[in-house]
Amino acid sequence: MPMLGMISRIGTAELVIIFAVILLIVGPAKLPGMARSAAQSLGKAKKVKKDFHDELDSLNPLTDIKADIDSINPAKIVRSQFEDPQSPSKQASDKHNE
Repeated sequence: MPMLGMISRIGTAELVIIFAVILLIVGPAKLPGMARSAAQSLGKAKKVKKDFHDELDSLNPLTDIKADIDSINPAKIVRSQFEDPQSPSKQASDKHNE
């Protein structure tokens, strides 16, 4: 059975049992320090992951192209072709009709 499937089925009773076992192993005096240390480690891991993804994104040449493509508004381009009598396509069709 996959580990993630098993983790998603952990209920409140299981969490209480896990917490009780950790409390017995570590002891009540060291538990807050361990929880703080675990939270700090998790925060550092998240920061490393974010920095890694940011670095990969900055090295990806498609990021700039995607930004350019996202900035293109096809409706605006089509509208400008029909509204502007001096547009290149309008001039080309006028020359073709002559």
